Amino acid sequence: LTKKYMLLKEEKVKASETPRTDSLKRTQIEAQKLIDEASQKAQEIIRNTKTFTDKSTNLLTQEIQNATQNYAVLYGETLRRIQDESVKIVATIPNDVKESVINELTSLRSILQDELKRSQEEARKIIGQVYKEVETEIENYKEKRMKQLDDSILEIVEQVSRKVLAKEISLEEHEKLVMKALEEAKRQEIF
Repeated sequence: LTKKYMLLKEEKVKASETPRTDSLKRTQIEAQKLIDEASQKAQEIIRNTKTFTDKSTNLLTQEIQNATQNYAVLYGETLRRIQDESVKIVATIPNDVKESVINELTSLRSILQDELKRSQEEARKIIGQVYKEVETEIENYKEKRMKQLDDSILEIVEQVSRKVLAKEISLEEHEKLVMKALEEAKRQEIF
């Protein structure tokens, strides 16, 4: 526009050799037309630029909103998946702990059962040995007491025989003496 204005101005200067007033008026009118046209074109360009800027701003705002919504949806989905995975992990922890505790308790139970069996076997062996020892001691004591009893009976019979042989007595008296000697032996706890 400026260039066109300059060209027209130069043409007018050349034509200025014609009467100046007509020429000056025409030049002013044409200059005014050019200025008006330039002003209109500038306003149109500004309007177009403003429209373009508004459209671009609206489009950019819309794209930012879409991207924000998409990001929010993606963030929400990711958060939901993380929560689901966390819930699954937390839910499996008690099962894992439960299984571990059950395994440990089963192992401990097995060990305790084995120990209990060994203890029972050892107790049986010890009780068996003690029982045999007690039986042996009882047998020894029994034999010893029987020998003492036999010795006492022999001694009593010997004493009774001496007394009987020293006197001649009747059968009834003999029986009475034997009974008396046996009762005396009983009182002395010989048998």
